[in-house]
Amino acid sequence: MSEGSSDARQQSHPASRRAQPAAPVLLNHRGLPGRPLFLVHPVGGTVTGYHDLAKRLSVPVYGFENQPRFGPKRPLSDLERTRESSVHAMAESYLPEVLKIQPQGPYALGGYSMGGVVAFELACQLRQAGHEVDCVITFDTPARIQPPTDTADEPSTSRIMTIAQVVGSRMREMTLVAEEVERVPAAERLAYLVAELRRQKAIPMHANPGILLEVMRTALNNEVLQRRYVPGMFDRTIFLLRALTPHPPLQAEAGASYDDPSFGWQAATTAPVEIVWVPGEHLTIMHEPHVEAVAAEVQRRLDRRGDGPGIESEG
Repeated sequence: MSEGSSDARQQSHPASRRAQPAAPVLLNHRGLPGRPLFLVHPVGGTVTGYHDLAKRLSVPVYGFENQPRFGPKRPLSDLERTRESSVHAMAESYLPEVLKIQPQGPYALGGYSMGGVVAFELACQLRQAGHEVDCVITFDTPARIQPPTDTADEPSTSRIMTIAQVVGSRMREMTLVAEEVERVPAAERLAYLVAELRRQKAIPMHANPGILLEVMRTALNNEVLQRRYVPGMFDRTIFLLRALTPHPPLQAEAGASYDDPSFGWQAATTAPVEIVWVPGEHLTIMHEPHVEAVAAEVQRRLDRRGDGPGIESEG
């Protein structure tokens, strides 16, 4: 059996309440045969980045997200419930949703970037509960990144700029200048960046600024949780997809583990880490044209699973 992680008691946001996660989103067509693949959101909290992958796979793909769904009638007080206190707690809140869709294993889980860490923790918790896990896929995810030097409540300028780009839907077209952000009073920087995202049309102009602030705060909190997470020990194979093209920011975050082909995961499992290098770099592997190769590798891995119980009929 696998052992729990060490972040269960850590708090990243003192005011956080227990999250009430929404049901996972079906990312491809209903009625596909076979056991599903469960994917966990990256640091931005949404699963939109998985659509290009999901539509190329022959099994049902469900995505967990922890960002608010935009809607005019949802009060801002409800949005705080999307923020968890640790990766352990986040995975613990997703586990019942997995069991609702697929009551029996074996289970297939995965995630890109931060999502790979949460998927790993979710797999550990399934094993601790006596379930079988036959597939954990991490998409360019190091086992650990540098611990936080600030908090979600007092983020550095570089962190809020990074999160702003993650939240923006057209990040490659955005222009954010650190010196200009630094001139804004610290308490007003998130609001400034929301306005800048709207001005540059990286987010919808009609989007509620208050909700967008909560979206960015959730993403900032997610990043703190990933930085604090220390993986426990797992007892199944991890399938790691690594980007061939170096990504200096990720290299800095991963530290010495960046030069380890297993990205630090071999130290977290008693089974082998299966490593496959895919074209592209960290920010591009989940999108055209590189996602084609990623999807082919994922499908090959899923095809190696033995027959087992599928999802319950929705009919």
